[in-house]
Amino acid sequence: MPAAPHPPCSARPFRALLLVLVLSGAAALPVPAEAATREQAIEQALRADGNRGRVLEVRRTTTGDGRAVFLIKTITDGRVRVHRIAADG
Repeated sequence: MPAAPHPPCSARPFRALLLVLVLSGAAALPVPAEAATREQAIEQALRADGNRGRVLEVRRTTTGDGRAVFLIKTITDGRVRVHRIAADG
């Protein structure tokens, strides 16, 4: 007997996930520089966006291994990015 054909694989869940990722537009962008102050971190994030972005949020947090980082959320041309900038000290 021939093998029964597999039912067609639905791409709907994959498409839905892809749509969510595209519409969210969020991307974590590593920036290798360090910043001593919040203002320096903001300057670095804006520079990475070509000095065309706008700052939405700034947070200082600690990573799982104990390093302090600034998370700078920017929007440029409708695209939201989160820049991770190491904090001095």
